[in-house]
Amino acid sequence: AFGANVNFEPRLPAHDQRPQEAALCAEVAAEVARRGAMLRTDMKPSMGAEDFCLKCRSDPVPTCVWIGNGAGEGGCMLHNPNYDLTTIIASVGVAYWVRLVARLLAA
Repeated sequence: AFGANVNFEPRLPAHDQRPQEAALCAEVAAEVARRGAMLRTDMKPSMGAEDFCLKCRSDPVPTCVWIGNGAGEGGCMLHNPNYDLTTIIASVGVAYWVRLVARLLAA
């Protein structure tokens, strides 16, 4: 359309999460989630973390985890100038990573 040409060259491999590691991450997330928090493991494929696919190829736990702080007042997606990372969700994120690393080191 409008005289435009597109040359598509796939350069990044797909990021495939392994079920065992994904289950561990979901389990740890459930342990640290605040009461009433929504934990979803049914997310559809997304290109939202395509830049991590190469890093994850060499990672011992190649799993992407999304954490959000809800829509809130005027809520918006990450990478938006109005995004507000609350201290509440930051502390949950820290607790998640500490517990996940502890579980992995204990294994």
